[in-house]
Amino acid sequence: LMEEAVDNEFAAERFGSKATPIFKPVTYTLFEYLGDEWPAYAPIYDLKTTATPEQQRRVIDFARFVSSATDGEFAARVGDFLDLDEFARFLAGEVLLSSYDSILSRGQNFYMYLDPRSNKFGFIPWDLDSAWGQDWIASKAEQEQASIWHPWVGEKRFLERVMAVEEFRRIYRSHLEDFLSRLYVPDR
Repeated sequence: LMEEAVDNEFAAERFGSKATPIFKPVTYTLFEYLGDEWPAYAPIYDLKTTATPEQQRRVIDFARFVSSATDGEFAARVGDFLDLDEFARFLAGEVLLSSYDSILSRGQNFYMYLDPRSNKFGFIPWDLDSAWGQDWIASKAEQEQASIWHPWVGEKRFLERVMAVEEFRRIYRSHLEDFLSRLYVPDR
């Protein structure tokens, strides 16, 4: 397992700016609306770099949107907040790695960033030592039968809402198929 610090230097290299907000959330209820003040979100989202008040507001606005938008509004506008392609890649990787000590169950072991170029949220996997089904969340038999369309454990409103968006499902399936045909091959 190789680790890389996800910090200001990482942000500068990947996003062209050390000022990119990078968060390390730990919560079962990602993007749950907790009111309009950043201090309610700060301990949950654990900011690892700096964020302007406008960037903090973006987290709050997305939380309000995830918590209260109608299904039609959500499907039409989720791409305004979330980089659907990037999130589909992230989720496909987590699912294929059977990484349940993650966003799929405990709501931890990933980073989230707000890309200053697009003003959209993206995700970075982290701490994959429990990948390949090495976690206790489910039996091996249950893991073998896990659904790619409902890979999380428990109620995860954010994941449920995103997975219900047909555009996202199409992109996600495309990444799953690509990873399986290109990366998950016996010759490799």
